Amino acid sequence: YTKNVKQLENELKSYKEGRHTNQNHSNDITDSMNSILKENLRLKAENNVLQQKFAELSAKVAESISTASSSNESFQKEDVDVECDDNRSEGGLVHVVSTKPTNGETKLFDANSIRLETEQEEKRLLQEQFRQLEISSNETNTKSLKQIEDLKEKLDEKQNACLSLQHDFEKRIQDMITDNSSSKTANELQIDVLKSDIKRLQDEIQTITKTREEEIINYKKRLNESQTVIDQLESQIGTVSAEQNQQLRTTNAEHLRVLADKESLLNQMIIDHDILRTEFEQSKEAYETLMQTVQVLEQQVTSKTRDCESHQRLAEQRKTIIDEMAANSLQADEKAKVTLQSQKEKYQTDIDRLEKENHELKIKDRTLKQYQSRCVELERCIKSDDEAKKALTIHLEELQKKLIEHRQTYEQQLNEQQIQYEKQLDDERQKHQEDFQNLTEILSAKAHTIEELNAQIDVLKQEASTFIDEKRAHERKGATLIKDLQKQLQAEKKKNERMQEKLTELLSGDKAALDDLFYIPKTDGSRQGDTASVSSFSGIGYMDRSSVASAQMSSTALEQENKELIQKLARAQDERSILEEKVRHLESSNSGMANDLIQHYSNDKRGAVSENSPKTGVNTRFSTPPSRRRRQNASTDRQSSTPLNFRNMFESLSSNKTQSTNDDTIKNLQRLLEETLTKNMHLQKDLEAMSLQLQNNK
Repeated sequence: YTKNVKQLENELKSYKEGRHTNQNHSNDITDSMNSILKENLRLKAENNVLQQKFAELSAKVAESISTASSSNESFQKEDVDVECDDNRSEGGLVHVVSTKPTNGETKLFDANSIRLETEQEEKRLLQEQFRQLEISSNETNTKSLKQIEDLKEKLDEKQNACLSLQHDFEKRIQDMITDNSSSKTANELQIDVLKSDIKRLQDEIQTITKTREEEIINYKKRLNESQTVIDQLESQIGTVSAEQNQQLRTTNAEHLRVLADKESLLNQMIIDHDILRTEFEQSKEAYETLMQTVQVLEQQVTSKTRDCESHQRLAEQRKTIIDEMAANSLQADEKAKVTLQSQKEKYQTDIDRLEKENHELKIKDRTLKQYQSRCVELERCIKSDDEAKKALTIHLEELQKKLIEHRQTYEQQLNEQQIQYEKQLDDERQKHQEDFQNLTEILSAKAHTIEELNAQIDVLKQEASTFIDEKRAHERKGATLIKDLQKQLQAEKKKNERMQEKLTELLSGDKAALDDLFYIPKTDGSRQGDTASVSSFSGIGYMDRSSVASAQMSSTALEQENKELIQKLARAQDERSILEEKVRHLESSNSGMANDLIQHYSNDKRGAVSENSPKTGVNTRFSTPPSRRRRQNASTDRQSSTPLNFRNMFESLSSNKTQSTNDDTIKNLQRLLEETLTKNMHLQKDLEAMSLQLQNNK
């Protein structure tokens, strides 16, 4: 009892000192209420038990006193003085009867009276503590109700915020869907172009493989013809004299070297064939990566739709949580009653469980005794097994001795057989040497045919060296073209960074920067320089075509390959020019967008100034400088070139002027600019990937 009372006192002190936190305050209140209710019920039950015990003790004392008085009356006639002490308490009246009994009865009576007094004092103290706990619980309940009301107000505010966020998310999702649809169409067009290129490359690779296979077949035919000539000459070698044998031996070694060189050339041709196959597989892998990117974009669209659905579900869940909080506050009292019954059942289950464990332990003791008897039997068996092992070891030693004797006999037999085989091998070696001498004489006749083949090989080597030199020249030209492209990409990146810095200055709201930008005229020299750089690049491409076309090859095979390479370069340059035109279009649209946004912001600002100062009566059109008028005219010309999506967005912003403030318009414009910038970054990455693919195809 004292432990539970101390815990409750510590909790009350913590609440008074303010140690509890605001986050877990509701949980602490519910736990404290449940603990107070449990202890209240427990104290009531103990009070009832103590009252029953007190009644039983009073009855026993009365019976003992009556028996003692009857015995004293029978044996001794003494006067009995009865003293009635009325001890009134909250449990009821207590009557104590005192007599002149024996020493044992007086001791029992004193002990029982001391117990009663101590229990009554404990009961009184517990009741006082219970009253204090009730007062503190009521205070905490009032505080918790106030906090619940505050939380309800906060939840209402959060619900309103969630609804506004849902509307914003829906608008963003619609914008993303439109952007994804446009990007899908662009990707599909690029995929179709790449498919056509891949098919063309496959056809080229097939033609090259066929030509290489035909060359290999021709080499094999020549080798077969040379073997037939050698077979014919072998039939005529019998008439050759002994003097020519020495010359044939010397020439035979040279012919063997030449054959090894030819085999190395064939291996190189096979390696080239394998390299072409690997290039074809790489082109297939590039096509698969493009398909994967398309699938990733589709997955992103689905993920964004799922996110919107999840936000809607969260709003619904918050509503349900609020309803559940109200229901839980009503069900808390009912749960307290149910928990008391559950605790009683738990205690009974624990008692049953302990009894079962005791029973199981008794069973385990019995099993342990049985295992001990089995262990004794097993030890006996182990002793018998040890004796059997000793007998087996003796038998094994005898067997090992027999095995050693058999090995010695077999080794003698093997040595005798080896001597016989060595004699036979010597005889066969002599025969083979004679056959080898005959073959050397046969190979001498083949020297003339091998010399002819060497001449043909020298011609082929010269053709291969010319072909390699031409390939290196083409590779150098391709490297220069790639460097030019990288320089142009870096220049475009710097331009984009400058535009971003200007936009950040405008969007930050600095009045000085805005005024400077509005009154300073803006020329299009940078764009002209960009177009000049791109045109110069295209001119370089045409010069490369003319230089490649002017080269004349000696052999027909090299001319065909050079023509095919020229066609590949022309197609690659056409694709690059298309991509450059797309980049120009995006740059022009972005610059027009920025100028339109600046103009829109300036018009809103002027409208606000005109409303604040109606007394001046001066029209803003006349006050604008000529540089600003030029900008307005330029922005109107650019609006006609921009797509319809931007125009619709401006119309929606102008229609909502009366409803939204300047801050809201600035935020919307910032979002649009961020989206356009991210699109430009993605397009730049796609251009870099395309350039890498073109290099790999080369």
